[in-house]
Amino acid sequence: MFFSREEVRLARTMQSAGLFWRVKIGHWYVTRDGFVGLVKGQGEGEECQKLHTWLPTWTDARAWLKDRGFAHPEFLEDGEDIVTIALIERTQTSKSTSGSTKRDGSVGLSLPEFIGIDSSDLNASGGSSFKGSGDASQASSIRADLTVTIVEVRPNGTALVRGEKVMQLSQGEEWVQLSGIIRLADIDQDNRIPSIRVADARISYSGAGSVQRASREGWLSRFFGAVSPF
Repeated sequence: MFFSREEVRLARTMQSAGLFWRVKIGHWYVTRDGFVGLVKGQGEGEECQKLHTWLPTWTDARAWLKDRGFAHPEFLEDGEDIVTIALIERTQTSKSTSGSTKRDGSVGLSLPEFIGIDSSDLNASGGSSFKGSGDASQASSIRADLTVTIVEVRPNGTALVRGEKVMQLSQGEEWVQLSGIIRLADIDQDNRIPSIRVADARISYSGAGSVQRASREGWLSRFFGAVSPF
């Protein structure tokens, strides 16, 4: 999370004026040396109150005002904090299957010689066999930065995030959507968190346009693939 010098100065001014800080996991603070840190554990509360200055985010400030009965729309208008998710996803899957069946049978009949029919003419045999195999594989990767909104901050130090990015390109439109749960303690100094640390992540990447159409199988090919018995 980035805080400007003015924001740090105002935070220290509020502390000098007697602002009470009830330390919670996920709160940001600044040390006397100017280092910005994040409260990551319950045991840091007493030390933070004595040595550091609280840097409230918009969500923190809004909650603080609501707790004290302030209802002016200038202070309590809707607004949320944001965080940047570094999307680094790579998946590769493959599957193969094969099967075969084989069946043989024969029948024969022996007659007395006086009948005059050769026994070999009454023998019959048959057989059938089948063998098939199939392979399927898929590989995908995405690498991008997506700034999302912190929708809900929870008491256990986690937060629900949600956001999307829509890009209008010369060859069509592309968009990426993400939602999931993050730990506030995993946010680094640059207000970033890698996507591998997003729990219950739902990532959608799609598009529309000439590039997207070119990557799809044609309708005639799909038709014959559906009706072909082989």
